[in-house]
Amino acid sequence: MKKTKLIIHQPKIKGCNDSFFYEGLVAETDKAKMIAEGEIRAGISKNKEYTENRNNLINKYPTDKKLFKAIEKNEIEFFSKNWFSVLGKKDNSEYVCESYTGALKFLKTTI
Repeated sequence: MKKTKLIIHQPKIKGCNDSFFYEGLVAETDKAKMIAEGEIRAGISKNKEYTENRNNLINKYPTDKKLFKAIEKNEIEFFSKNWFSVLGKKDNSEYVCESYTGALKFLKTTI
């Protein structure tokens, strides 16, 4: 049996396991691909400014810890958020995952 080769297009960023920090094709094998997809819409509650500029949000909240703390303190609110999808290349299956490590593990072991 041929061993599946894993290609990482976006290595895991230190302190960033949430899909918020990634977009597009993240990793793939010959059988499936891992994609961060979905629209990010968020509001910064201090000034009721609503933004879709992901880069500005990443600059302000550069790690999971800072992002989740801001959410907990109601500094930022997500109206829609992206996610990781693991998509089968041959059977069109789709599995949704919340974290980079979870999606990558699923990609490597399940499909």
